Amino acid sequence: MKRARSKARARGIHNVDFQIGDMGDLAFADGSFDVVISAYSIFFAPDMVAALRELWRLVRTGGQLAITAWGQNAFEPACRPGGER
Repeated sequence: MKRARSKARARGIHNVDFQIGDMGDLAFADGSFDVVISAYSIFFAPDMVAALRELWRLVRTGGQLAITAWGQNAFEPACRPGGER
């Protein structure tokens, strides 16, 4: 986190907070964020479906969840039409 904070300061970004947490149990209220981003991390969760549900829980109504991952069909069954949210 020290590196992230340093980079943010160097770029004049002051409206950001860096925290470490457990992706399966994040200490934020439902709908706390307009956007939640998980960059190349969700596949490290022991239960990806539960982690995905936890991330969606944090997104306000009308907000967005962005996830990047390696591999085709990395989020089956959640990524197919009608899959779980």
